[in-house]
Amino acid sequence: MSLWTRPSVQSGLLCRVFGAGLVRPLAMFSTGRPATNATTTNATTDPSSKQRHGLWDFFENGQALPKEPTYTGRAWRAAELRHKSFDDLHKLWYVLLKERNLLSSQWAEAKRYGITPQQFTTFGREVKCRKSMARILTVLRERQLAYERAIKRHRRERFVARRAAEYKAMREARAKAQPQQEQQAVQSEASSTA
Repeated sequence: MSLWTRPSVQSGLLCRVFGAGLVRPLAMFSTGRPATNATTTNATTDPSSKQRHGLWDFFENGQALPKEPTYTGRAWRAAELRHKSFDDLHKLWYVLLKERNLLSSQWAEAKRYGITPQQFTTFGREVKCRKSMARILTVLRERQLAYERAIKRHRRERFVARRAAEYKAMREARAKAQPQQEQQAVQSEASSTA
């Protein structure tokens, strides 16, 4: 079997992503990236190109494993997230999800190369991503509970207002009926005495 094969229906995605032509089987890659040949263009495989493809987001700075340590900030606090809109939280969720995917790719590459966790670790960054994502879920749950409480309160207030209107209508009906009943009682007494 040749190292270079024609793309089949199953590897059609690789052809669309990395250009038409011959494609090397995935098991043959040493860096986890697709092999290029003369028929592929530089714009589709160069991560610094203006035409970036989404798969390059699995690599930090276009490298499977970073050569220098990456320093990151802290995790998002719940108090900070409470000030964000739903759309901002949605975008931040997917940014954090992409970061977790990137870190998982790096961890898999390090494991494949036999690099020990002492030499290369992304644990701190993963913890920050997970904490931030958990806090986003917490903030969204708080908003959902507040909404449900507001709906329940509104329904209760509507029910109380409706009941009060019904009682008021009943009292008014009794008040109107009571003088009429008294007049009828007086008339019946007068007719019985006569």
